Amino acid sequence: MPILIKKLDPSLTGPRKGVGVQIPFSSDSVFITNYSSEEAMKNNILHYLLTERGECYLNIERGFNLYGYLFEQNVEKTRQEISRDIESRLKSRFPRLSKVEVETNTGIDEHTLQILLKYRIEYSEKDSEVVLNIER
Repeated sequence: MPILIKKLDPSLTGPRKGVGVQIPFSSDSVFITNYSSEEAMKNNILHYLLTERGECYLNIERGFNLYGYLFEQNVEKTRQEISRDIESRLKSRFPRLSKVEVETNTGIDEHTLQILLKYRIEYSEKDSEVVLNIER
C-alpha cells in the first residue's frame, strides 16, 4: 500500500517545524534540525551521492555508487560519464528539482575529482549548489 507523503511548503521556516537534519552530524548534539526546504534538499542530495548502492538495509536501490568510479582514470570521458549519470539519477530520484547541472573537474591534483552540482527546487527562485571533492 503506498504511503502518501505530505509536501511541505518551501517557505515554511521557523523553529516550530523541522524538515530534515544537517550533515555532517556534530559531536555536541548529534542532530541539527533544518528548518528550510533548501537546506533539507541539499542534505538529501549529499546523502544520496555519498551512499553506495546496496548500502541501505531493505532499500538496495538507494544510493549513487560514486565510489564505483574511484579507480577509473580521471580523464574527460570519465568525468562526462559521471556528470551524465549524476544528472539523470538526480532528476529521476528527486522530482522536485527543476534544473540540474553537473560539472566535474580535476581538483587540486590529478588524484582528486571535484563535482560541482547546481540545482533549483521547483518552488524556489534561486539556484543552490553543492561541491564535492573526492580523493582517490
